[in-house]
Amino acid sequence: MKIKSKPYELFGLAALLILVLSFTAMPASVDLNFHDTYIVVSGHHVYWLFAVIFWFLWLLYFCFNHVLLSRKLTWAHVILTILPTVILFIAWFSINSMDGTPRRYYAFTEFKRLEKPWYKETIVYLVLLTAFIFGQLAFVFNLSGGILKRISKPAHKPKEPAN
Repeated sequence: MKIKSKPYELFGLAALLILVLSFTAMPASVDLNFHDTYIVVSGHHVYWLFAVIFWFLWLLYFCFNHVLLSRKLTWAHVILTILPTVILFIAWFSINSMDGTPRRYYAFTEFKRLEKPWYKETIVYLVLLTAFIFGQLAFVFNLSGGILKRISKPAHKPKEPAN
């Protein structure tokens, strides 16, 4: 596996690592509040979703590698996709772990955590989301720029014989 010439191979490696971690680590669940609806998603499913996304990105690069515009844009996409995802997973498990306490009961030590301002965590998540979005834009620009370059490049015409 040549990472320097094919940085998109990191997507396949990250997907495999995330899949293995989903079976070995004990991921917490994700709790989502939408108006009056409370949705709980298993941490395993979140892991699997990111593994599928990374494999899909790897497959896209595998199919369209010959069309891409720049390797630097590929590196930007890979780094700006994998790095925020890893930081998000680390933050998710370090912030939301409750040391085995059932979800319906809160330890008295958790009240101190709830007192801190909500915007500090929100800013971190917004920065990660922004980096992730810029990474996806780098991929779109890389692919569309490569396709436009191939379309606008004139086809090789054979020379006419001189009379």
